[in-house]
Amino acid sequence: MHSQSQGNRTEKRSVCDICGKGFRSNYSLLAHHRMHTGEKPFVCRTCGKRFTQKSALTRHLRTHTGDKTFICSTCSKGLAEKYYLKVYLLSHSVEKPFECPRCDKKFRHKPHRFIS
Repeated sequence: MHSQSQGNRTEKRSVCDICGKGFRSNYSLLAHHRMHTGEKPFVCRTCGKRFTQKSALTRHLRTHTGDKTFICSTCSKGLAEKYYLKVYLLSHSVEKPFECPRCDKKFRHKPHRFIS
């Protein structure tokens, strides 16, 4: 892992010595580097599951607390993650944004395109 200067820029770019991917901060590089090493320093005190990033542990902790921070504006159902709320909101819509590349049929959820 190292940082390199980009000409006249004051911003330093951190580059992974293993794969060459660049990052804006050393913290991001360190988190990425754990993907290569398998290091998982963040541990759930409830179940022992380990994570490479603190944010992943924080998200996981909601499974134990039942915290449902993201609330549907249509029916008030709570969901633990923003992504799940986004997907859930489609259940209130007639919108079907995902089209099957074989038959042009449309679906609400991307994986359903390939179910026969």
